[in-house]
Amino acid sequence: MVSKVLFLLVLVGWIFNFNAQAQKGEFALDTIQLNKLDTSGFCAQFGKIKKLLPGFEFQCLVALSQYPELKNVKIEFVIAKTDVPLMASPTFWSLFRRKSKRTFQIQISEKSMDFLNPILLKNLSLNAQIGVLGHELAHISDMKSFSFWRFVGHGIRYTLSKPYGDRFEFGTDRIAIEHGFGLPLYCWSAEVRRKLNSTAFFRKQENNSKRERYMNPNTILNQMADLKIYSALNKKS
Repeated sequence: MVSKVLFLLVLVGWIFNFNAQAQKGEFALDTIQLNKLDTSGFCAQFGKIKKLLPGFEFQCLVALSQYPELKNVKIEFVIAKTDVPLMASPTFWSLFRRKSKRTFQIQISEKSMDFLNPILLKNLSLNAQIGVLGHELAHISDMKSFSFWRFVGHGIRYTLSKPYGDRFEFGTDRIAIEHGFGLPLYCWSAEVRRKLNSTAFFRKQENNSKRERYMNPNTILNQMADLKIYSALNKKS
């Protein structure tokens, strides 16, 4: 079942007019005062052996709350110099350790290529921030059971094969939706498309792709319609 935390703290304020907003591709901004929230108990429950990103602790904790299987996995949310807005991976040396002893990082960029700057984590709405963090944690949920050689094979195939990368990212979105991130992921997908729609690079990527690398908003809604955890939302819609 989708957690009450995700519903009440993230989605209140626009969930009841979700359908109308979905048609327009518009979203009401959250009015939550993050600095007034007491996250100490939340941190004790979901922040064990986690390094949270300063200024984004709440978003990290909400995302982590949907992944009980990651409770004992060491995860670091860190600022890194990378062209992509966010990236999840194991640290290099932990690749050579036992699966249970590995450390994973979600690397978050503060500055990227000019056309990607609007979709950096710091420039997204709260819902979209939680959606994309949920996607990155889905990567870790998937990869935590990889053997060393599977990581090697995955890295090679992801780098050299676009169809493989498309299937991998699409499947990761599915994992996130199954963990209750359907609506935040919808926000992220729609916001990215709205902000990048005017860029020639994005239009070329969308038009030339025979498959979705990251689910578009309508695909996310269709995926949610097939899952029982969203039955309450489906009835309201």
